[in-house]
Amino acid sequence: MALFFNTSTNAGTGQRLTGFARYCELLERDFKRFFIVNALTLLGFLPFICGVIFSILSSSIIFLIPICIASGIIAGPALSCMYDTVFRSLRDAPGKCMENYKRAWKQNWRQSVIPGIVLCLLLGFDAFMMAIMWWWAPSSPGFGTITIYILGLTLMTMFFQYTCHNWYCLNRLADNVLKTACFLLYAFSGKYLGTPCYKSCTGQ
Repeated sequence: MALFFNTSTNAGTGQRLTGFARYCELLERDFKRFFIVNALTLLGFLPFICGVIFSILSSSIIFLIPICIASGIIAGPALSCMYDTVFRSLRDAPGKCMENYKRAWKQNWRQSVIPGIVLCLLLGFDAFMMAIMWWWAPSSPGFGTITIYILGLTLMTMFFQYTCHNWYCLNRLADNVLKTACFLLYAFSGKYLGTPCYKSCTGQ
């Protein structure tokens, strides 16, 4: 019995599924693996989350900067291992979950430290800016300010996602990474934004 979707009708065709059907197949087959790796990724970002919360509560951006740098050293490799797990599932690569996770950590930790630091700094500044606008400002921000903030955060997350997996998982050069990230952001931004909306509407 399928966990989320009934894929029994596709069994025995000898062809790999594509598109959303492929996504459903991977989610059904590797759900346990994805759950474990995502839990480890969240654990890797836990120092960053705690540091940002403390910085906001203490109103100290001076503390925010070093905690983001220190947290990025852990969060970057953890994020790279999550990408590695997804790529292995897409390739139907063999191996146990934790063995592949340890191997990915050893292979990618050097390349992923700097992107992890940059990501934590950007997210930390965004969180601090949100606290300034919503908690410390004398009045609530307007609709335009909220829209620009959410749009900027979304575009930054999308660009960074496309950049990271090309950098430390595919081992591409920096200039090629930026070009590829800009192309993917332009070509697939609709699918990136549309998938969560589709899942929310259908309940899947």
